Amino acid sequence: MASAEDHDPFPLEIERDELPASSALSEQEIENVANGLMSLDQQVVTSTVKLLAKQEDSDLGRHPTVRKNLVHVILSGTEEAVLWACHAICSLGQVDPLTRIQLGRTPGLHLALRDAIQLRRGAVRVAACTALAALSEVQCEKSSAERIASTPGMLEVLVEVMSAEDDEGGGGEGGGMEEVQVKDSAAMVLHNASNCERVAAAILNTPGMLRALRHLSVGPRCKYWDEGCAEPELTCASINAMCAINNLAKHPSVRHRIRETEPGFLCGLSRLLTDLEAESPSRTAQVGVDAGGEKAILVAAVMSAAKLSTERELAEMRIASSQIASIVLCLRKGVSGEAWQGILWSVTDCVLPLLPLANSEHHRRLLVQCGVLP
Repeated sequence: MASAEDHDPFPLEIERDELPASSALSEQEIENVANGLMSLDQQVVTSTVKLLAKQEDSDLGRHPTVRKNLVHVILSGTEEAVLWACHAICSLGQVDPLTRIQLGRTPGLHLALRDAIQLRRGAVRVAACTALAALSEVQCEKSSAERIASTPGMLEVLVEVMSAEDDEGGGGEGGGMEEVQVKDSAAMVLHNASNCERVAAAILNTPGMLRALRHLSVGPRCKYWDEGCAEPELTCASINAMCAINNLAKHPSVRHRIRETEPGFLCGLSRLLTDLEAESPSRTAQVGVDAGGEKAILVAAVMSAAKLSTERELAEMRIASSQIASIVLCLRKGVSGEAWQGILWSVTDCVLPLLPLANSEHHRRLLVQCGVLP
């Protein structure tokens, strides 16, 4: 199977593994783990990946042979072995950011995860998508996002995952919480990867992507979109979906493309903000969304609308004072490196929507009340 490097439109500045592969384990112990992953006895393979999945402070993920053999398990193992191998990717990647970077650079890993997400079902599919989301969480490592986006067919598979319920008209195979979890992990990958402008452009250019994100953010049949008539349906996946939209809107070239190709999108966001602020809709489904999560969805929607709007459009919009105050709070938290509603909002995330809001008389008065403007 060809590796992602063969088709990579985003070449890495550093192609070799340059991080040290130190370990408290002896070379023989490391070799035993690597050999266990390649055993012809599937019980040995499964017990080995289970061991790796429970290693919370091990740097085994820095060893090339261990990583390479994990890819082999994901490609050809039993359902149980693949499940635990994906859990191992998450556990090993939690040790430190450097290990996660090395895992993300392992040849063939993204392709193996793509195949597992596309071909497997149930808990295995959730685990594979969660492992991909874990790889996407490397801070200040642009190549991680680029490698995900450049893996052939990866973005299309994520669209397929997020759109499954839309196409089937409900539930889908393995519905319920598993379905929500896999959609949430897919949206998280896009939320993290869309911080890079080149990747954001690739995400937006993927057929069906924006439709899948907006449907996941407030429901596939939501009345705020042209084809819908239902009330909003919020799930835990709605948070990452709306945050991914917000990230897309922060890049000038992508912002222009959204306005050009999706003329009704901004109108839908405006209706959403007006309606939710008035607390008129009854949420027909809320799976894993508390009041804080709903606030995060709304703030991301406000940020998106502010960045996508022209000065005239923004002047006609009436964003509520509570939402302006929430963005200001996100800014203050971001300056000190604190999260708000479980999300680390960067200073840029907050300043970009506040700048156009400050040019609108109505919103400028609200910013003065919040103490941001004199």
